[in-house]
Amino acid sequence: MKKLLAAMSVILACFIVAFGVGTAYYNTKRIGFDEDAVLFEKGENSFTILDYTVEYEDVKAALEQAEKYLPGTAYSL
Repeated sequence: MKKLLAAMSVILACFIVAFGVGTAYYNTKRIGFDEDAVLFEKGENSFTILDYTVEYEDVKAALEQAEKYLPGTAYSL
């Protein structure tokens, strides 16, 4: 029971922090008159989150590289 409560607390804390970062970003960009604030935008070859553009090919390459270090089967005690 305590593990479930701890996991729910961590998930709730992550959600609150993410919401606060998104709100601060949006307000800063909107009030600063830099450009249009983009929280999330999906394109044909990439997506943008908080002015960071991530290419799909980069994600695919990172996953392929990470698969080298992951075990093929899962073991439990």
